Amino acid sequence: MSGDNRRKNISIELRESGGRMNAARRLAADPDTRKDAVGRAYYAAFHAVRAALLTRGLEPKSHRGVRETFRAQFTGPDMLPIDLAAALDRLESARMGADYAAGRDFSDDETNRLLADAEAVIAGVREFLTVGAWLTEA
Repeated sequence: MSGDNRRKNISIELRESGGRMNAARRLAADPDTRKDAVGRAYYAAFHAVRAALLTRGLEPKSHRGVRETFRAQFTGPDMLPIDLAAALDRLESARMGADYAAGRDFSDDETNRLLADAEAVIAGVREFLTVGAWLTEA
């Protein structure tokens, strides 16, 4: 994949991320749609992480592959904080509960913590992309 194609695909992933995060914020306001907010928050972070992976031409084919590749190749000393990988793991676990655990409810506080996790992942990835000159906007 050429540099121009990577930039285009990174931009697409970030657009997806932003749309999902906006939806998560809207859905979080209603107790009846908090489960949906959790899912959107996970996907917002997931798409941001995919944008980071694209900087190295990495395109894992599974959610697990995305999480593990991000943790192994983008977090640690002199890289992104390991807390971002842990946040992505929490989000994925919560999303699985929201999607597959009948009766699983999310309190307002829990939902807000998960949205904050997603926002932290997105902000960390955007900073990484900006510092690496993959983005022209901040």
